[in-house]
Amino acid sequence: ESYFIRHERAMLELQLRDKINFISNYYALGVAEALQRHDDVMLQQILMGLEHDSDITSVIVVDGKGRIRYHTDPEKIGDTLDDPLVKRSMETGEAIATPTHNAGGKALELVTPLKARAQTAPIGIIRLEITYRHLEDQVHAGPASFDMMATGCIFFVIGGVLWGYKRWVLQPLAIMRVLVSKINPALLEANLPESKDEFGEVYKSLNELLAKLKGEWGAQRDDMKIQ
Repeated sequence: ESYFIRHERAMLELQLRDKINFISNYYALGVAEALQRHDDVMLQQILMGLEHDSDITSVIVVDGKGRIRYHTDPEKIGDTLDDPLVKRSMETGEAIATPTHNAGGKALELVTPLKARAQTAPIGIIRLEITYRHLEDQVHAGPASFDMMATGCIFFVIGGVLWGYKRWVLQPLAIMRVLVSKINPALLEANLPESKDEFGEVYKSLNELLAKLKGEWGAQRDDMKIQ
């Protein structure tokens, strides 16, 4: 179960990082183009898809002067964003990803510079908060499925063992009891079926014992007749 959880978490984190890379590489180009054209309508159309993503809890876009050009709260558009990561990304021109916490628990803050052609300095920044809450929910849901699968396998194995025990042990023992009960003590006939399984070996030993008893009993009767 521990291995299953680690493997599941690693796979889900890999999928989330692929999503982050896609956002950084794909959306950043469109947002940068919208900023360069000063097209707020195009900017909103591009970022509406990110708002509907359940893993993304916050989307903010600022221009080269640090003024908010896009925010989920329309009243904050036009304000200056005071964020150390945004300032550092604006100065260095490098993307920054750092773990953080928000209302949903563990999260990742992603800051990506927006660059235009023939310009070295970023023309803006897109800042995202990506929650790990859905990832954790899926990871914690995994052990429940694993436990159900393990329980089903255990019951299946137990059922198979009981079926095999009944077929290969209890039924042959019942047949042996019936065959032994039919042995005539006066005749001691060795006619038990000698099959190729373990019970066949038992029947063979019983037949040999019956034959030996019958021979000794016959010898004793002959001695008694002579006397």
